[in-house]
Formats: sequence, C-alpha cells, structure tokens
Amino acid sequence: MSNEIDWNEALKPAPSEQVSLAGTTIDEAHKVTFVSLTQTPQGYIVANVESETLEGDTLWLRGKYGSQNGFGSLLHAVENEGEMIEGNSFIFTKVESSKSPKGYAYRWQKVN
Repeated sequence: MSNEIDWNEALKPAPSEQVSLAGTTIDEAHKVTFVSLTQTPQGYIVANVESETLEGDTLWLRGKYGSQNGFGSLLHAVENEGEMIEGNSFIFTKVESSKSPKGYAYRWQKVN
C-alpha cells in the first residue's frame, strides 16, 4: 500500500447532476441558491446550485443555442447585474405562458 496521492483522482471534479426545470409543476415555487457561476471557453454559462426541492446541482444558463432555463428572467431579477446572481437565492416558478410554444415560461425572483 502506497501513501502517495493520485492527483489525477484527487482533482477530478465531483459528479454533478443537471437540474431539470422543465419537469417542475406549473405555479410550484422552488428556492434556488446560486453557489457559483462558471463561463466556459465557448462562452457557455453554468451554475452550481443548491435547492431543497429540486434534484441536481448543475444548471445551464447559456449554451450552444443561447440562453436557457429562464436566464433572461434571472437577469431581470437582478436588474441585469449578472454578478448579483452568484451567492444569492431566488424563487423559481414555472408559469403558464401563451407566448411560448411550450405553453410555459420560467420566472425568477430574487429573495431579499
């Protein structure tokens, strides 16, 4: 048995599970805390989140096809001050929307 540390194993990122907002119920509120935000070299934005009512810890906000998971509403909740997302909590609600082809939209409200 060796006492040497295998740094390739020790530095591997922890497994993560993507949060599925689409699977939530209409008008059901969920508190979500944004632990950290990361921008990839491609410009994608991913958040590490915590929630007592949603499964998963990874939430994509901008990907290959642009904004997703209500990123526009989230920015509106912080008055377009993106740096105000990290470290703060928000109430997420999936709401009915006649403007959306899917029939729903995502709404984010900052917890004071």
